[in-house]
Amino acid sequence: MTEPRSGMTRPPQLSVTLLGLIAALSCSAGPQGLASSGAQAPASKPPQPSATVPPPAGSADASALAASAAGALPQMLLGAFELVANPGTPSGELELELSGFEGKPFGELTRRGLSSKVLDGRLRVKLPTQYPSSSDPVLAAHRACSFVIDCDEPVVRGVLATLPQSISTEQLREFVARFISKKDLSHGFDIASETARSHAGDCSEHAVFYTALARGSGMAARVVEGLALVTDPRGQQGAFGHAWAEVNVDGSWWLADAALGDQTSWKVLYLPMFVMQSEGTNYTVEALTKANVHLVKRVLANPAYFERR
Repeated sequence: MTEPRSGMTRPPQLSVTLLGLIAALSCSAGPQGLASSGAQAPASKPPQPSATVPPPAGSADASALAASAAGALPQMLLGAFELVANPGTPSGELELELSGFEGKPFGELTRRGLSSKVLDGRLRVKLPTQYPSSSDPVLAAHRACSFVIDCDEPVVRGVLATLPQSISTEQLREFVARFISKKDLSHGFDIASETARSHAGDCSEHAVFYTALARGSGMAARVVEGLALVTDPRGQQGAFGHAWAEVNVDGSWWLADAALGDQTSWKVLYLPMFVMQSEGTNYTVEALTKANVHLVKRVLANPAYFERR
């Protein structure tokens, strides 16, 4: 991890176990061929990935999905959850089978009106027809540099200096996807300046680095964690832990995912579960204890989910 800025101390070295848990919530991206998720110009609503249900695939096998991508997209996704057909799940909904959930509000799924009720340790979640944006107010912190989003570091400012003055959110997404040229899972949850040096990382590094460059370009941006329901070009499906960015456009927070690319080849349905609040030295603790992704054991869907186009 990069040397801390003046007045800040580096957090204690993360244990191997903690790094492993963080990695289990992460995904790395291939160069192209993943679901599109960027935005176009900050002045207009970003185009969001379609929530169209993919072709029939039967019961999903997340490991098979990851393996199918291995040739063209090395180590694309990690933190796979079993996605299975369940006739008892209502059409138009998913059920998240949870461990240790006590029925309290379930983070962003509840705040964005996606979670309905808990039954026998399962959380019912409505399938969104488009990205479930948020109308949260823009805070000063959403434009500011921080320990994690360290857009004031010289190495990050150097990257910002190479960008067009009026870069759009989509152009920025494409830039970050190219800039992080080494797509792998060897990084736990690097801060932006470390990614600026290494050009490496998985979905969490894409999200953090995008957020840093967006804020450095005058945009309001933040990091989000949750589930991504992915369908590959062959129709195989899986559910994965994922991290992405959101940018505020005209009062709404919209998806800007630099880790996933071409929507025409890959379909991704996003379920936001957690918005990063703590951007100080304890950010990894918050990400693990409040993100709720770690509570998910498997994802259940009505068989119609796998049959609809």
